Formats: sequence, C-alpha cells, structure tokens
Amino acid sequence: MKIIKLMKKYLSIFWCVAVISATSQTSPLAGALTVKGNIIGLAAGTITVSAEAFNQKQQFNATITQGKFELKINQPSSTLYVLEVKEDPSARIIFFADNGTIQIEGAKGKLQEAKVTGSMSNYEWNNYMSMSNGFDASLQNIKDVYEQLGQAGKLLPKQDSLERVFGETSQKKEYEIKNWIATHPKSFVSPFVMILNYGNDGDPALMRMLFDTFSADVKKSFYGNFLETLLVRKEGLNVGKAAPLFSQADMQGKPIALESYKGKYVLVDFWASWCGPCRQENPNVVRTYEKFKNRNFEILAVSLDSDKAKWLQAIKADQLTWAHVSDLKGWRNEVALQYGVQGIPANFLLDKEGKIIAKGLRGAELERTLEQLLAPK
Repeated sequence: MKIIKLMKKYLSIFWCVAVISATSQTSPLAGALTVKGNIIGLAAGTITVSAEAFNQKQQFNATITQGKFELKINQPSSTLYVLEVKEDPSARIIFFADNGTIQIEGAKGKLQEAKVTGSMSNYEWNNYMSMSNGFDASLQNIKDVYEQLGQAGKLLPKQDSLERVFGETSQKKEYEIKNWIATHPKSFVSPFVMILNYGNDGDPALMRMLFDTFSADVKKSFYGNFLETLLVRKEGLNVGKAAPLFSQADMQGKPIALESYKGKYVLVDFWASWCGPCRQENPNVVRTYEKFKNRNFEILAVSLDSDKAKWLQAIKADQLTWAHVSDLKGWRNEVALQYGVQGIPANFLLDKEGKIIAKGLRGAELERTLEQLLAPK
C-alpha cells in the first residue's frame, strides 16, 4: 500500500467525524462542573465552552473580568469540552472534565500553552493525547521525507524502506492505542478513545472484548452508554449480516430503495460535499465505477449534507454519475444513523443477496476487492 494512502488513515484523528450527539439520556453519573480560570493579559472578554458530547451546539458562556472567569455546568458525566476566548482566537483549549472544579491558567496569545488542572479524566486524556500525538509526529516526518524525495526525483531507492517504516509505525500506534484502553478500564476517557479510533471501521469483536473490561461506572457514563449502543449496532452490521434496508429521496425527490438493487453488487457510500477526505476519495470511486459498472456493480451514495445546492454542485463537480440520496439532515441522516456511521467517508459493499461482504474499502482496496468478485468467468 502506498504511503500517501496510509497517511489518510493514520494522520487524521477525525477524518470528517460526527461530534457525538445521539441519545441524550441522563447518566447516573451526572453532576456539577465548575470551570474557573485566569487569562493573563486580557482585562475583559468572553469565553465559550462547548460540550463535545450530548449536543454539538450546546454552548456555555462566561464573562472575563480582570482576566478571571467562572462558569458552572450541569454535565451528564465526565465529558470532553472545548474552550474558546472570543477576544483571542489564537487557540482552543480542549479538556476532559469530571464533576467538581477545573482550573485553567493561561496567557493571551499563548492559549495553546494553558495549564488545565483539577480532573483525573483530563490527566488521562492528556496522557493519551501525548502518546497519540507522538506517533502522529513521527508519521508526519516520514511523510515529509517521502514527499521531499519524490519532488526531488530521488524517492525510488528509499521508497520501500520508507513505506515499511511508515507501516510499522502505524501498526505500533494501533497497538499502543489498544494497550492504552486495555490498561485504563476505570477511565471515563477510555470509551471516548474507543469511539474516536474504532467508531467507524473498528472490529466489533475487539471493541466488545475491550468494552467488557470496563468498570460498571464507565459503562454507565455518557460515552459508555453511547459506545454500547454503537457496538450493538455494529455487531448487527458485521460482514455476513444482511444490510439494513432503507429508502430515501434522490436529487429529484424520488424515493430509491436499497431493495431495488437486489441481484447486483452494490456499494452503499456515505459522504458529503463539505467532507474533504470524501472529495479526495471521489476520483478513486469514479475510476472504479467506470471499470465495473457494466459488470453487475452499482453505487448508492448517501449524503450527509444539509444544503441541497452544495450537495448537487459537488455531485456535478466530481462527476458522480451513480444514484444519490439524502434527507438533508446532516449528521442526523436517518440512513447514516441506521448504519452506525460515525465518520465519513464510510462504505459497505453488499453482495447480490444484500449481505455485507466488506466495509471501509477505499482506493485500490475497493478496486482489488471488486476485481476478485467480478472477474470474468
């Protein structure tokens, strides 16, 4: 596999990932959080704290007076937050908070160096991110060398070794992520890390094994509840299972049913016009479709757009000549929820009987899989 394709998988933390916003149930671990802070060099202003959990749009505001601020939040359980200062957009402060008090100390223009204290979950989150970012920095360095040699016309002698080191580093990162989760069964951060890394294409068997080691409180937490719901859905979408049937409106408002594709191999492809990785992948999908469209293969694309004009414009610009459907509900697209899609691009390859035979196929991998399935007899 070429290194650039590997980069797409390992260097982007989120791809285009949904901020978790499904069932907004009340957790038995709900409680009060106080966020206090001091921003040196900022006499007055406004902070905004966004809860990256139960509702993507839920925000809390507080006034900064003489650099100091205080904000009280009722949270469902330990949660990830993003703090921004309106008068200083230099950086966002991302922290995990348990019930209790979080103290933030920073300086205007240097918010990326702000110190956050007062939460065990935040300590564990920083520990995880330090490990993950270390691997990402190594992978980025390898990518930079790869591209520099390629531009200089000197790649060939070192291409194999660079790709091997990149692959080994990527595998090591995957191992360490799994090990981090396995060694933190009582951490409220662990289910969030699982959602982050395994929510879209993760192996349900591995996820179930890790989830079963979690403490009772972690399982009852917001992210624990969400993860279990996601896992149950994923277990119903394993390879060999029948794909959930659906019907959604196409570009003209006409309903298209998945069931109408029975007898063909079909790729159910989730994407959106605003998703950069999706748009980068589209040329590969176009090439593959042109190669196999006359060999009993079709694509049914499901868009997570909310703006119809931008959706139609992207279809035309990328020359996507297969069927497209959307309910224009963005991340709340009913088919995406039905299929447990947590990040895009995402896809499911179905056989002629409507059973799932592969998931998450991209680039050359999709083409190779179809070549094996649809090779002339």
